[in-house]
Amino acid sequence: MWDFFLANANLPFSLAFTLLCALGLIQVLGLVLGFSAGEAMDSSLPDLDIDDPGILSQAFGWLCFGRLPFLIWLMLWLLLFALLGWGLQWLALDLRGAYLPRILSGLGALLLSLPLQRSLGQALARVLPNSESSAVSQQELIGLVGEIVLGSASRSQAAEVAVVDKQGLKHYVMAKPYDDLLLEQGEQVLLFDLEDGIYLVSPYPG
Repeated sequence: MWDFFLANANLPFSLAFTLLCALGLIQVLGLVLGFSAGEAMDSSLPDLDIDDPGILSQAFGWLCFGRLPFLIWLMLWLLLFALLGWGLQWLALDLRGAYLPRILSGLGALLLSLPLQRSLGQALARVLPNSESSAVSQQELIGLVGEIVLGSASRSQAAEVAVVDKQGLKHYVMAKPYDDLLLEQGEQVLLFDLEDGIYLVSPYPG
């Protein structure tokens, strides 16, 4: 079995699965340490307007990009790519006694993964409508009041803040004060700006 997974022809799919496991481990460790890797990724990504008529925006929108937290979206695609690639290589090995070239199996896995990414992404978006980490534009949360739920926030260290958007969905974001303040867990804060993907907050009421 290990020969199959470690075969040179299966390198792209084994690497994709390894990255998937690494991302999952980082997320788990982050939760233990009070840091949300998923929220950090969402905060660092530029906003994508999926309603934009451009081809790229439409393509990402079709793949449910922006309807799921990016980490979940990425891990879903890595899983599909790895499984489909291994499946193609297993079929090739069974039917013709040899692996497919990596470029051919990789392209096949990529093309097959796209409609599955869309279908499963739509299903997950329906299952997780009230998830705290539902993806919204970063700008939509500015001006809202949240609560520090994990850690203490200072100018040099961000803490996790729970905030409810205008649709009633709760989100967890990373935030820090705009000045040399120390904000403790349980304090109410106002999100008023973004700095390098981290929300700047002030005590609320100020």
